[in-house]
Amino acid sequence: MKKLILIFALAMFVVACGQEAQVCVVPKRDAPVRQGWPKYMGALYGDVESVTEEVRYYNEMPIGDTEVKPSTAEVYKFNDRGDLVEKRNEDFVDNRSWRVIYSYNADGRMELEECFVGDELSWSSRYKYDAAGRVVEKLSNNTHDYDTKDLYAYDEYDNKTETKFYIEGEFINRSTTKYDEAGRVIESAFYDKNDSLIEQRFLTYNGNGDLTEERVLRYPSETYSYRHSHERDRRGNVVKIVHYNEKDEVTSYATNNYDDEGNRLEYISYKSDNSIDSRFTSKYDAHGNLIESAYYQGGNENPRYVKSYTIVYRTEAAE
Repeated sequence: MKKLILIFALAMFVVACGQEAQVCVVPKRDAPVRQGWPKYMGALYGDVESVTEEVRYYNEMPIGDTEVKPSTAEVYKFNDRGDLVEKRNEDFVDNRSWRVIYSYNADGRMELEECFVGDELSWSSRYKYDAAGRVVEKLSNNTHDYDTKDLYAYDEYDNKTETKFYIEGEFINRSTTKYDEAGRVIESAFYDKNDSLIEQRFLTYNGNGDLTEERVLRYPSETYSYRHSHERDRRGNVVKIVHYNEKDEVTSYATNNYDDEGNRLEYISYKSDNSIDSRFTSKYDAHGNLIESAYYQGGNENPRYVKSYTIVYRTEAAE
């Protein structure tokens, strides 16, 4: 059987393999491009039909309850191409729900997003493409607020170089991006409605193409507000990230632990005095799929909350 794997790299969570599970993690490979799938959720592998995420807060369990019930649940459904067709959110605490429907044109490109609260349309976004199939315009309509527009420009290598943002037809801000010969982002800038430079970011890479440092310059002070340095092991995994302020003083740092396949087993964030600020762990199933992520505050042994994932596959194709 062909092993289908799912590897999440959450913005707040790190991909990890619970050592107590003793699972065999499938080596990483390139993930398919999935339209609509949130970038912060990371790579998603295999012929996936749906992913369900449930969040449980352990320190808010009502007195007398013996089971921690989920506070929220999100269900992602995919079409045969692997693109997202529906995202549904259920908030069990506030007893409300909403869903987003994703539609595609004849070329298979995302054309429309529609968000419904109950049966009422809350907002929608429509995408336009150029002859090369690149998104050049995003028009968003909020039924209870204002309309917005994003315009995108590209270089000859299809790298996005500029984004302009408008509200009700009025220019609000723009951002630009520069790349090196390898297509890596080396500089980005943000401008306000008067086209005054507000912020610049500079990224540095090592000989292997791995990001080693990010510096941020804020205007009009023209001082580095902060920077991040990345330390890597011989495999290129980030094992330590150090954060500095405008005086180049260490404000915090974080460490990562990995398995032999490069999946992060644990992420620990430290304060400048070396005390633990937070910790993240995760568990996997026999396929190497993420099935649980836990967040711990400070040095607490009990989690603040836990996210669990249920993955449904369409097929288990033969090798």
